Amino acid sequence: MNIRIKRLKQTDLLLASGIFCAAVLLFLQSVFFDVDIFDDYFYIRDLQTDDLPGVLEFIFTPVLKLRSPLVQLSFLADRVLWEKGLLSCGVHAGNIFYHAAGAVLLYFLCRKLRLRFSGKSLHLTPVWCAAAALIWALHPQRVESVAWISERKDVLLALCFFAALLLLIRFIRTGKGCFWPLGLYLLSFSIKPMLLMFPCAVLLLLKIETGRFFSRKNIRILLPYVLICFAALLYLFPAAFSGNRGAGQLWGRSAIVLHNIGNYFQSAVLPGKLVPFYPMYHPAESTLLYTGLFALLLCLPLVVFRQQRELRNILFLTLLLFPVMLAPVCGFIRIGNADWADRYNLLPSCFLLLPAVFLLRKWSVSPHLRPVIMAGTAVYLLYLTVQTACYLPVWRSYKSVLTGSVENISRPNYRIVFLASFCAFIEKDYPLARDTALTVKPEDAATPADRKCIALFRETMTGLLEMLSPHQERGGRRLTAVLLTDPQPTLAMIASGYLDVVTDAAVYWNLKHNKTQTAALLCRKAVPHTHFPDKKLVYQIKAALLEKDLHTAANTIRILQKRFPQHVLLKDFERQLKTLTTTTDQKNEK
Repeated sequence: MNIRIKRLKQTDLLLASGIFCAAVLLFLQSVFFDVDIFDDYFYIRDLQTDDLPGVLEFIFTPVLKLRSPLVQLSFLADRVLWEKGLLSCGVHAGNIFYHAAGAVLLYFLCRKLRLRFSGKSLHLTPVWCAAAALIWALHPQRVESVAWISERKDVLLALCFFAALLLLIRFIRTGKGCFWPLGLYLLSFSIKPMLLMFPCAVLLLLKIETGRFFSRKNIRILLPYVLICFAALLYLFPAAFSGNRGAGQLWGRSAIVLHNIGNYFQSAVLPGKLVPFYPMYHPAESTLLYTGLFALLLCLPLVVFRQQRELRNILFLTLLLFPVMLAPVCGFIRIGNADWADRYNLLPSCFLLLPAVFLLRKWSVSPHLRPVIMAGTAVYLLYLTVQTACYLPVWRSYKSVLTGSVENISRPNYRIVFLASFCAFIEKDYPLARDTALTVKPEDAATPADRKCIALFRETMTGLLEMLSPHQERGGRRLTAVLLTDPQPTLAMIASGYLDVVTDAAVYWNLKHNKTQTAALLCRKAVPHTHFPDKKLVYQIKAALLEKDLHTAANTIRILQKRFPQHVLLKDFERQLKTLTTTTDQKNEK
């Protein structure tokens, strides 16, 4: 018996090492990818900070309105481990390591799981556990989470999720270490709030392990997770629903949710063509085919396992957790949100994968079916690996992601089109910027909020282009009128820096026409919404100088000098402040 246990442990270590190496080798090329894709700047911008206050500010400052201190801490660890010249490689290597470690934890989680039904126990052999872990680790949906360093949140969250389930199984069986899984659940909120629905997984695990849902022991175990989830929902509720007022009628919202569930299901099962960023939902072209297929799959255990009640219920509930775990990103929490992204399927897809693997394990007992099932699983795994290898280079650089998003999606999300148009504007290809901006029409959007955003972008881009043409006066008036209607939060969401460009153009035009108060007001309105910390200080300084608030200007200039000593505008601001101070002193003397 001891020899057998020792052999199993050796097998587990060998297979776990193989899973880790396979994940690392497949994603290894991403070590040489860029680190300036979309939101990367906000996560690595202060990695050169050496003083303790700067480090604490970097860790605990919200990034794009999301507090992720554990993610920020992991990036600081990269700074310590890697030299400045190798930092780009280091942060990508960190993502690969965390992802491979998550796959290993999934392997050991599969080794622990037991399905009990009709007096029997069904468990996965080491080979089937390895197959499940490899399918999850090598799936092309993982590319976005691993190759894009801003999505380190996903791979760290997977570590928390699998480790929490493993420790929870240990606690249920032995009664030891009750605080460890609870602590990991709390820790997950320092990464991202995707695990809001974790209590549902805990409830299912209790049913699998104890055979009951609500015994006294089960309630004592489940209650802390429910309370934490409820508190998190209360905290996140205003932020989740504040941007969705007037987002459409109930049917329109429900259609978006169903559409998203179908896309996540299809992308998880047959990821033939993944998209590098959010695709655009269009009600007229929507199909609920894949949602219907998932509904049929959900009903399958009820039909196939009519005589095995326990197994039927467990499989049904596990499949049901797929849309439940997608709730925070599928349109339930952000009602009317039409976005879906493949990386959001990181954890929910496990609730499609595990029932499938358990059923294949059960059916492979038959000597007639075993060769077919094993060959089919191997072919499917090869298919996923090839798809991942082909999709991975898309995330090599910002330009390749942007190109892939616009060219590979029949109807890309309007924000991607905005980015393409804005990039063309920055590169001074003004005809392309205009033509790209006009490709998306307000009527193409799924919700009134989206239609408003599209109309706003078209209006501001038109104003920017007019500012560079003989119609500069018309463009300046257009931009000023738009910015005075409080669109700053929407413009800031369109693209990093877009609000800054529009505001700078409007401020320039107003100063040219001696409209100092309007220019100062525009600067003030941009401060809370610009993404860049240095830009916040710049707008505060500009507003203070225009309003001749010398005390505020001097203090803010000192802050800018401390945080950004090499800023290009610093000397210009100091010169303006000195001139204003001299002028004010002369007036006071007179």
